[in-house]
Amino acid sequence: MEALFGQFTLEIALPIITFAGVWIVVTLVSLIKGKIKRGYADRAVRFVEDAFVDIKGSEKYNEAANWIVERLAKWHIKVTEDEVKGLVESALIRMKQEYEKQW
Repeated sequence: MEALFGQFTLEIALPIITFAGVWIVVTLVSLIKGKIKRGYADRAVRFVEDAFVDIKGSEKYNEAANWIVERLAKWHIKVTEDEVKGLVESALIRMKQEYEKQW
């Protein structure tokens, strides 16, 4: 009887443990990709602000967007146009908040 109960428990536990493992891996990969995207967005905004002093507005945005997409492509991370726009805007907000604290 105990052997039957042990086998039954193993048959139930194995799929649950497998599912939990897959869920943890998928969640961690998503979190890591998000962190990488935010990091590249911050670097892109700083780079464009320093390197392209003469241009303004949408041209600067385009340069930052292109920089982000190129760097993320090297990591095989895909981003949509809307996502790039959100990343750049949030990086700008973070940068402005950081400079406000310094002044």
